[in-house]
Amino acid sequence: MNKNLATTLIITMLAASTILAAFPMACAEIHFPPALDPTSGPPGTKVTVSAGAGGAAKFANVSAYWNSLAGEVLNSTLADYTGAYEMVVTIPQAVNGLHWIVVNDGESESEGAQFNVTAGLVVTYYHLGVVMPIGDGDVYVNGTLQTGNIVEFTLGEVANITAVPASGWKFDSWVFGQGGASNPWYLTMTDDMVAWAVFTEVTSFEVIAHNVTVETSTYVVETVSNSTVSEFVFNGTSIRFQVEGTAGTAGFCNVTIPSELMSGEFSIYKDGARLTRDVDYTRTYNGTHYIFDVTYEHSTHIIEITATEVIPEFRLSVFILIMAITSIALTVSTKKLARKTKM
Repeated sequence: MNKNLATTLIITMLAASTILAAFPMACAEIHFPPALDPTSGPPGTKVTVSAGAGGAAKFANVSAYWNSLAGEVLNSTLADYTGAYEMVVTIPQAVNGLHWIVVNDGESESEGAQFNVTAGLVVTYYHLGVVMPIGDGDVYVNGTLQTGNIVEFTLGEVANITAVPASGWKFDSWVFGQGGASNPWYLTMTDDMVAWAVFTEVTSFEVIAHNVTVETSTYVVETVSNSTVSEFVFNGTSIRFQVEGTAGTAGFCNVTIPSELMSGEFSIYKDGARLTRDVDYTRTYNGTHYIFDVTYEHSTHIIEITATEVIPEFRLSVFILIMAITSIALTVSTKKLARKTKM
């Protein structure tokens, strides 16, 4: 081989190796977790986050995040032409234990290293024991059924504790008198607490006989309810009345209607919304009367019961009245027309 040619090849190979050593990222981008110095300490610790050549994409904007990419941005810096970078971050307030410092260059997958927080925030947990109630009902905490469960809270959190009685029962109080008779009971958690509801069965109710007179006949519609029943009206096609009780308690109303007054297919409405049989109410027939048991949560409601068949005499009298009014109207119109013709 020509001596000059051999010398040229050697010089070329040395130059190529020098270039490759200077630009390692030209062949491949090597990414790896950052180094942390120190790796533990209290909130406020200054930590150097760094990586050597290949730690990020060359000239990339490298950002450090607390725990995840959705967390706080601790600092940012630019990688050099080899992909090396270095930045200083400050550890934020956090609970004791291991946390992640996550690094991302916007061009590749994130890398992270763990930092151990010492002498940080100490979270104190308190527990609310929801005891099985006395009587029949359930207890909800912050809108979730928690009867018989233990619910965990941090110091100062507020628990919204609501007692919901079963049908025929009402809320009375909380055992130990902590919440008194408040329902819901708003409890600020500063210690382990117990929520123990007391429900009592509704034994007092009102029986009202409502007289419905049609022509010369009087029919009795009876209501039995733990609600206050008022504004009872029979308009010829339906029965309508108002029920009212303590909000949040269970209400019921038993309505007995003579079949001579109303019969056929029945529909029941609460505040204009049709109720579902055997879900919102039941219906029985004893041969002379229809009996409806309607249940609801107390507040103020309008109950309406309609039927496809009402007392025939009532419908006949209405028909006669309509015919009489129509006849009078026709007579008046005819007389007016006759006067105009004569003129």
